[in-house]
Amino acid sequence: MVAQFVLTYMKNLAILIALLICQVSWTQNIYGSVSGGYQRIIQSTQPPSYIVNTYHQISYPWFTRLEGLSFSDAVSTVLSFGHLLTENIGYELTGSYLKPLTVIEENGYTEHQFSGRFFRTSFKIVLSIPIQKFDLYSKLGVNYTIGKLYYYQRLYNKGEMPLSFEESTLKYEYTNGSRLGYNLALGTSFNFNERLSVFTEIYAIYQPFEPSKGQRIEQTTDGISEMQYADEPYFSQIQFGAESMSYYYSEDKSQPQKLYKRNYSLGGVGINLGVKFILFEKKKEVSSAP
Repeated sequence: MVAQFVLTYMKNLAILIALLICQVSWTQNIYGSVSGGYQRIIQSTQPPSYIVNTYHQISYPWFTRLEGLSFSDAVSTVLSFGHLLTENIGYELTGSYLKPLTVIEENGYTEHQFSGRFFRTSFKIVLSIPIQKFDLYSKLGVNYTIGKLYYYQRLYNKGEMPLSFEESTLKYEYTNGSRLGYNLALGTSFNFNERLSVFTEIYAIYQPFEPSKGQRIEQTTDGISEMQYADEPYFSQIQFGAESMSYYYSEDKSQPQKLYKRNYSLGGVGINLGVKFILFEKKKEVSSAP
């Protein structure tokens, strides 16, 4: 259904471009914009899957293996540069920093934190309709995201459990999850003058992130590092793929453990507010043939 909508949109866009090119007068401008906003992340349905090496769960049973970790909200900062070929049609290149809000779960003795940071690039086709001091516009494009996920666990004994330590921590980093996605936005801008305007837009975006690798990057007991065997992949790494076992053991310690892959969606719906400034503008009048 989504694919059919995109194809219909692009077909109508091609027709509109052809009509706009036939106009006898046109205006070009190159612009930049800075914006920020909030996004509600919509998760895709998938079976639960562990994300931490089972060796640590057996050797350090106080670390529980949560399955359904996911983000629900994010904030972003966006820098864009665009080129309007006419006053109605153009394209835009965008770079943005996306920071999902850290997910924190505590139960008195244990703390779990799921976090991440991402950089997203986008190419968009822009359609704009000027109405006096206002511009109504839509954008449709593709995006690509790179970044890292982090899963941090902490046990604080508080002297109440029969353990030989008071605090233990474990942290994993997840990478190699970049994927293509697509986006659609609708917005309006108000022009203060010929160079400066403010805008607001709502958008929908599809952006999967499927890490193929996990790496233990921190482990401590009462502040003392426990990163022994960090050079042996079996004890310190995870390879995500199509196959997994609930209890995985291998004599080959040069290979990482294997777990089911997960799609940590970074897509959803959101709103941006920003400022747009014209960097270069050119107007041209083309006389009609007699």
